[in-house]
Amino acid sequence: MENKKILDSSIGFIGAGMMGAPMIYNLTKKFSNVFVFDTDQTKLKEFESNKSIIIVDAIGQLSKNCNIIFTCLPGINEIKKVHLDKTGIFENILENVIICELSTTLPKLSKSLEKKYCEKKSTYLEAMMIGPPKTAYYAELLFIISGKKVDNFYFLEALDCMGRLNKWVGSIGNASKAKLLHNALGMINMAATAEILGLCVKSGIDIYSFIDIVRQSPKSKGIGYSTIFDLYSESIINKSKTGTGKLRIAAKDTFLAKELASDQNYSTPILDETKKMFEEAKKMGLGEEEYSRVADIVEYRHGSKIF
Repeated sequence: MENKKILDSSIGFIGAGMMGAPMIYNLTKKFSNVFVFDTDQTKLKEFESNKSIIIVDAIGQLSKNCNIIFTCLPGINEIKKVHLDKTGIFENILENVIICELSTTLPKLSKSLEKKYCEKKSTYLEAMMIGPPKTAYYAELLFIISGKKVDNFYFLEALDCMGRLNKWVGSIGNASKAKLLHNALGMINMAATAEILGLCVKSGIDIYSFIDIVRQSPKSKGIGYSTIFDLYSESIINKSKTGTGKLRIAAKDTFLAKELASDQNYSTPILDETKKMFEEAKKMGLGEEEYSRVADIVEYRHGSKIF
């Protein structure tokens, strides 16, 4: 009976990176047993003083102690390895487990994993995160969820610990599609904003007056305003940090969005150019810089400093 009690109240979390770490802390507000694994053990040192966090050095140890497991991983290769390696989740979980993918992924991979986990009488779900690291810290993430709808109390409580709203969007794969489309739209906006601000400077308009015009335009139903422009226009021109995502993530997400488009045999010339810009930024060694530093590519293509 004691093991049953542990399983009923234990959460597993794999991936303690920029998004994962704050979500792990938020889980400890309601859960007394949060099992945590990351391939980079140095990331786990910050959790050593938290009595609700149980640090493990193998996925198998986590999988055998948890009936709800969240994964928050940096890429497709890592997702496949964590789930499907001999030392991964699938080979080590018990039956009737909920496995929830927080990582940005491809719909076709999620569909194959859902089918695979059915062999263990377990449920594989997508819960795609919307929001930068700051929203993860304050538990204000939006989760887009797809797969078999579950009413497991502990699972829903865990999501509530980490975010502000859950949006269910149907069968498995739909959440990752929505996430990829959402992020692609944001990255297109970011690249376009940097390019237009560069043109603003080169054409001799006072850039701060222009920023104010765009910010005021919604009151007159103007069309130039966007959340990206409002939040990041000044960081683009000042090259200041805002706590948003990194350029290597933008390169990855635009690549995955293009994969989705290719699967649908759908032409995306605007996305293609945006993808190219973020790939250039990564090749130039800017991968760890924030999204807004795509402005460096605008300057590089122009051939001189603009901002």
